[in-house]
Amino acid sequence: MTKIIMSFLIWITSFSLLSSDLIKYYNGEVKLSDKELLALCQKVIEANTSNYLSALAYYQTAILHRKTRKNYDAFEAYSNAYRLLSRADTIDNYLEFNIRRNQGVILEGHGFLFEAAKKHEEALPFAYQYNRKSGLSVKYNWGSILAGIDPEKSMKIFLEALNEAEDAGLQERKARIYDEIGKMFIRSGEYEGAKEFFLKGLGITSNKFMQARLLKDLSSSYYFQGNYPKQEELLKQSLKIFQGVKRFDVLRDLGECYLMQEKPSEALKFLLEAEEYYSNQYLAAENIKVYEWLAKASPDSTKYWKVFGREFEKMADEKEKIGGLLKQEGMQQLLMRLDAEREKETKVAFYKTWTIIIGTGMILVILMWRIWWRRLQKGVSSVLDDFETKNREN
Repeated sequence: MTKIIMSFLIWITSFSLLSSDLIKYYNGEVKLSDKELLALCQKVIEANTSNYLSALAYYQTAILHRKTRKNYDAFEAYSNAYRLLSRADTIDNYLEFNIRRNQGVILEGHGFLFEAAKKHEEALPFAYQYNRKSGLSVKYNWGSILAGIDPEKSMKIFLEALNEAEDAGLQERKARIYDEIGKMFIRSGEYEGAKEFFLKGLGITSNKFMQARLLKDLSSSYYFQGNYPKQEELLKQSLKIFQGVKRFDVLRDLGECYLMQEKPSEALKFLLEAEEYYSNQYLAAENIKVYEWLAKASPDSTKYWKVFGREFEKMADEKEKIGGLLKQEGMQQLLMRLDAEREKETKVAFYKTWTIIIGTGMILVILMWRIWWRRLQKGVSSVLDDFETKNREN
């Protein structure tokens, strides 16, 4: 018996330490390597003693899968986190909105635009409850996705976000919203309108990363107008600011720009540098394009066409699997709604039953009281009559 108690106490202590480490990492109080974090999350998931902690472990696992370009595994982990968090007693708005938003980002990358927009819409109230900046961030991301399926609604969301950022004095958020509106104009072929918004963003931002982003997006306006020298100039300005893996998009676009100017040797130089960062990019159609351009710029085109085909197959396979998960998640949400409705109906039926019982009881009490009162009145009346009769006789 003592051994059982000791084992239980050791297990409780061990789990408490694991939970403490995970919470500390989540709050930024300790640092862990990816390998250490993954091992910690697996132990917490295996222990399965708290819905909230298990949800948090799945969430961190999903982030690690994203870093290694395993979108299907990441989406599945986010789905598990979502399911467990819905059953948890702990309220964590940051976790709530990030699970949904990150699912939306994966869905958008695989072409599930309606589903991606829905995830961002679901994330919105939790993001605003966390803080205003997060709410605005989710809002303009939502608007960006909708730009491809419902431009009118997208513009409405952007204008709402712009007014909010203006009221709150959030200049950098305004710059980001201008950037998203500019990209929406590009999608609709209104390149001059797009330039106007990109330049508005550049006029108010002091953030170097945002400046580089706006310069890159501004360059795309000139690309679609066939002004490749101007595109090249803006991309090179952007490239001077971006560091490390963030250079990937600009390098890829520069490679394409040189190809459009029929300068394959210059294109190859930038594309080969972009390829060095490819393994750090998410598996998405836009990123895979680097191999299409490499195939067109390199003398060894067969090699790059093979890589392009292989990466595209991976993405198509992931898309099919994620589609299957979406169906499962939809069914789970339906069952959760049905369970909630059944629980509500059960409560209503319970309250109705007790209302009827209590009401019936009260009616019976009132009837019995009235019968007793009438009998009492008759009894008192009879006593008084007897008393009066005796008085008369005397």
